[in-house]
Amino acid sequence: MRMRYLGVLLLLGAVWGASFLFIKIGVQEMAPETLVMLRLVIAAAVLLAVLYARGLRLPMRQRNWADFLFLGVIGLIFPYMLITWSEQAIPSGMAAILNATTPLISLLVRVCVDA
Repeated sequence: MRMRYLGVLLLLGAVWGASFLFIKIGVQEMAPETLVMLRLVIAAAVLLAVLYARGLRLPMRQRNWADFLFLGVIGLIFPYMLITWSEQAIPSGMAAILNATTPLISLLVRVCVDA
């Protein structure tokens, strides 16, 4: 592995891990729902700015928006709410470790379903 890739990987890990610390700090000051809403609105604004800066546009078909809504609720709002809610009771390091086990748990579920 090139050193540059290793540096980027370490930076990604630091940023990703720090998000759990910031969630822990944020949940002490505001409700989990508010924190998740702010996090997702800021992320959506940044992604929308990148999209328009690249000269692209959002699709306007109603079917696409129904898919976006479904994926947003299941893939973003629900997991972020659970993580934020859980950090009211457990340390941020534990939340990060439990979140990192998601691929392993997914594999176990897949193996059990196929059996």
